[in-house]
Amino acid sequence: MSSGFSKHRNGPVLARYMVDVLGFATEEEGMALRNEYFQKYHSSVKGLTVADEEGKLPKGKHFAEESLGEWFAAECDFAAYVKPQPAFIEALQTLPQKKVIFSNGPRKCECSRSLRPASCSSRRRQAGTLIPRDA
Repeated sequence: MSSGFSKHRNGPVLARYMVDVLGFATEEEGMALRNEYFQKYHSSVKGLTVADEEGKLPKGKHFAEESLGEWFAAECDFAAYVKPQPAFIEALQTLPQKKVIFSNGPRKCECSRSLRPASCSSRRRQAGTLIPRDA
């Protein structure tokens, strides 16, 4: 079951990033490149990093992972997709064990903050590099 958030983030929000930040002429053109590299790397960040290294971005433009995280944090409609779960948070707080939340989302995203009970640590570990299927 999906909340629809991934479709929102990886659809219209990412399409606007491709135009407004990376300088593609149209959302369709930008998403065509993103989708091509996503098929190979299964990650927008990795795909756009490789596309940049291969000179596939519009002239004079370069991809910075931080800029995509900042874009998502500012442009995603978190309130429409990520709802606080008070009963779940309360149940977690009754457990004596240390709680750890794993996320591949940018640090600035509201998603992690809205789901993290005050008793949970805010430390985060960076995920490893993805390897393309055909490697």
